[in-house]
Amino acid sequence: MPIELGIGPSYRDDVHLNAFLGQFKKYSKVEYVGGAETTYDIVMMLALAMAKGKANTREAVKDNFISISREGTKNTGWGVEGYKDALAKLASEGKVHYIGVAGDHALGDNGELLKPVSQIWEWKDGQTPFVDGLVY
Repeated sequence: MPIELGIGPSYRDDVHLNAFLGQFKKYSKVEYVGGAETTYDIVMMLALAMAKGKANTREAVKDNFISISREGTKNTGWGVEGYKDALAKLASEGKVHYIGVAGDHALGDNGELLKPVSQIWEWKDGQTPFVDGLVY
């Protein structure tokens, strides 16, 4: 039997993903095809970056986006309550480290990803062991 490889998102855990997918199916009029959880996280991070900033210049939003990805108290909630919690942390502490449905999207000083956003599995003998993480 040949070895087959598969690629999928690098989720932080199935509990948050399954909860997100349940909400997606409940409220969305489109069928889930993959990637919505990462897109959701990035939109949340952008909203938080804009809420954090005093200026709305491209450079200020970029700096705030990077900051949201790695600095401050970790915010592991998502949805309306998670967003409200993150805003409260921004107001009280001036920073928050957003960890979303798809996991931690930590960015380097130039905006490059520091952690894997995808995983590679090998399908062999009915098992799918983890092979590697991709950062792109």
